[in-house]
Amino acid sequence: MASAVAFGDRVLRERSRLFSPTSAIGDEQNRSRWRLSQPLASAGYLLSLDDYTIDSPDRRCVPTHVECVIDKENSFAKALVHFPHAAEAQLACWSLFRQHPALTPRFSLASGIKFGDSAWTIGLMRLINASVAPRGRKRSADCAVRGRLRRLRTGWTGSEQAWLVGRADATELQNRLFVGQAPTGGPKAERPTVAGLPVRVGLVNRKGSRRIVDADKAMAALARALAAREIATLSYMSDLGDLGFEEQAQWVHAQDILLSPHGAQNVNFLWARPCTAIVEFFPKHYFIPGEYLQLARAVGAVAFAAYKGPVDPYADTALALGEGRRAYGYRRRARYGQLSLGWNGGWNGSFTDAMLKGMPRTHQLRDEIFG
Repeated sequence: MASAVAFGDRVLRERSRLFSPTSAIGDEQNRSRWRLSQPLASAGYLLSLDDYTIDSPDRRCVPTHVECVIDKENSFAKALVHFPHAAEAQLACWSLFRQHPALTPRFSLASGIKFGDSAWTIGLMRLINASVAPRGRKRSADCAVRGRLRRLRTGWTGSEQAWLVGRADATELQNRLFVGQAPTGGPKAERPTVAGLPVRVGLVNRKGSRRIVDADKAMAALARALAAREIATLSYMSDLGDLGFEEQAQWVHAQDILLSPHGAQNVNFLWARPCTAIVEFFPKHYFIPGEYLQLARAVGAVAFAAYKGPVDPYADTALALGEGRRAYGYRRRARYGQLSLGWNGGWNGSFTDAMLKGMPRTHQLRDEIFG
């Protein structure tokens, strides 16, 4: 637990660098209101080739494969059965594979590590079109370029996640998924221009932990706020897991403004279009914008974090990283508790205005609405 305490100290030291509020929605003294921020404005969000070690074969052979090594030093190892952690490793390898387009891509999993069999993991593997190297083979048996990430990134302060080397890596995956399709709002469908209405707003929920328990009231209030502005349409998804892999991607890709509680479903930020405004709602004592919002930034979206109350979210989170029963209780409630948005019509109006002002794609629309 000493390491957790040290980590909490680092969170407090770095919070001023990373937390830069952009909009206080509602009364800041009211603890039932959410505060909107862009907390990672100064933090990097892309990998570089220096983050990999790359070994090329000697000159006696011509490489046929590019192999990405995943081990316990650069991944969550046994947690790769959980699809978002698998995606962290898969996407980092995908960026490596794209550096060697003429070679056949292949994953090399260290002993004790395996991918899970979720539809999301399998779907992404299919898009990447890479095999998994058989275990127990001798490396001298083939000729390959081998690379691996140097270290694991956890998403916490000081170890913010970086999912891809460049935005083009996400674009290529989207092209592979949507080729030949014309999903609603997808790449082959007609998209509204900046001056063309409406803007699409989507709210995602969850069935398990961190579920928005008052989603129906929030949707009603948000619908009233949007109707008053006559600028947007609204859709609701009770759980993205109810959809197949491709359907999840299509739904996310169709949105201009996307609202979602913190959770594994947010790995679907991978499918957002550039300039989409994305808001992730964090439970009390669990502020980790360095995870999925980093993926949103990598695809070119505008990332926002929402945290309830006038408190510093980093200091609040540090309370859960200490020792003792109280800290354990904070962690447990953050992981397994529920969320209440507590929205009212007026607050939703302020929220909508902040989102529209934050979207570079809607600058002209913003000027028309707000003067």
